[in-house]
Amino acid sequence: MAAIRNLTFLALISASTTLLAQTDTYSLIQERIFNRYCVGCHQPGTAFARQSGLVLIPDSSYDHLVNVAPRNRAAREDGLLRVSPDGLAGLYKSFLWEKINAPSRSIFTPITPIMAPSCRWVDRR
Repeated sequence: MAAIRNLTFLALISASTTLLAQTDTYSLIQERIFNRYCVGCHQPGTAFARQSGLVLIPDSSYDHLVNVAPRNRAAREDGLLRVSPDGLAGLYKSFLWEKINAPSRSIFTPITPIMAPSCRWVDRR
């Protein structure tokens, strides 16, 4: 069930720039995923936001995610974007997809396990 939720989320977030720009679809992602599980850490002034440059509050999350190179050097060198605007064809160019589907948790920062309860949607499989 959790794997289906992850795939559904990623299909929605990665479907296309046009699809994501529709207020109703993106608002749903913002409300049901980012607001519940991500904003606590990824809001202006937090250590996570400073380190990653990723702010997921409602007014800025889209601009911080779609078609933006991640600060992670290895991900940038691999040509990944935080979220590719190329729909399903861009799924494997999306760093968010890579993080959610990492076979090991070594891709996360050393302090991420402390935040595991807040990010529990990522760990459900």
